[in-house]
Amino acid sequence: MYALLAAQKHVTTWLLRFDDEFFGLLYRDINGTPKELAMQVFEHGRSVSIYGVRGIGKTTLMQAVLWYGLQNPSRKFLPVIVEVVGANSVLNQSELADKFYRAVLSGLISAGSLENKHSKIKSAVISHVPWIAASAVAALGLIFPPVAVSSRATQRALGALLDKLGIKEDGESSLLINKNIEPKIAVDFIVDKLTGSDVHPVFVIDELDKVPNDTMLSEFFNGNQGWFQGKRSIISLSHTFGQSVEKKIIESLGRFSQAQKIEGPTTTDQFKNVLYARLLLGVSNIEPNESRAIQTVQSIFPDEVVEAIVNRYVPNLHLMLEHSYRAIQRARERKGRQLTLDDLEKFESAKIREPTEIELIILDILSRNTSSPKELIAKTGKNRGTITKGIKSLYSDDLIEKTGTGKNVKYSITQKGEAARAREK
Repeated sequence: MYALLAAQKHVTTWLLRFDDEFFGLLYRDINGTPKELAMQVFEHGRSVSIYGVRGIGKTTLMQAVLWYGLQNPSRKFLPVIVEVVGANSVLNQSELADKFYRAVLSGLISAGSLENKHSKIKSAVISHVPWIAASAVAALGLIFPPVAVSSRATQRALGALLDKLGIKEDGESSLLINKNIEPKIAVDFIVDKLTGSDVHPVFVIDELDKVPNDTMLSEFFNGNQGWFQGKRSIISLSHTFGQSVEKKIIESLGRFSQAQKIEGPTTTDQFKNVLYARLLLGVSNIEPNESRAIQTVQSIFPDEVVEAIVNRYVPNLHLMLEHSYRAIQRARERKGRQLTLDDLEKFESAKIREPTEIELIILDILSRNTSSPKELIAKTGKNRGTITKGIKSLYSDDLIEKTGTGKNVKYSITQKGEAARAREK
């Protein structure tokens, strides 16, 4: 019982900031993407964007890129977390731009206090058993010294801005709430000061994938491309907008070194890699021996339970972890020691079938862009009967979905379809 309670503790911990004391321990790479993107951003000075379906782990991946990139003590990088809160409710370009630059300003203000967090985070880390604490302390010791230098430079830049504006009271909070202060001008002032001090901001821009439609997002980037040029940034985009960027349809975004699609975990082994790391961190609170803690974690989640969860929710990592949390709760309520299939919420857990050759071709096409039956026939070179049969089969198994009616019908791939396609790659 105690093992289940301890294991449950960190299952749904979502890591929103690189300075979370457990970040390096909880994040588990699937395919080397964070290191690859970190090279583009930190060493080559580029902006990159990632996209994928909801719940696949874009935010966590962005933080992982930051984590890897900051492990270069020879350069002064400043991590700036930009969460565009309320992006889903904006009505026009002016409102979106205001929310964006205020979010950037808020991120810069927060970055100015990073130096003060080091000792607090280190104290929290060493409260864990030695084999957990040692790796975390080592990583923090590598990352935080150069970040502290950049943090002090940010404080000086903020002080200079407040002096320029003649703000004596309430200080930094006034920058965010004062409607007479243009946030973009304030941001540019601070960034110019940092650049003059050889400090390189790295902007991690999240929540833009919540913007109501891709046209609005496109117009935002078109109207603000001058600000993005020459900056290091990691940006989360909506799925469809990311597709268009990757295909170079929107020329103003050509400055991105790449727009990369995130597949997420599609196999039981990949999900185990993520899940076990979280279970292990929790179990470490009651089990000081590393090998016994690993054995406990493996015994809690039998392979058949992990496979059932993956088959139901792949590739949505968020739902996989949420479902795991609830399954542990049910096992605790019945006073069990490990999970069984009966602890899972009832659903049709039939394994995602393997697509046929022509179905896989259709899925590949729809993964790049929505298409009508006529377009699929032209792109595949197959006859109407073959394509119609493939579409019907994929649609009945929820691997694709359709919009429109009659001659205006278009098909697009679903999350389940993406998972089936990814497993065949």
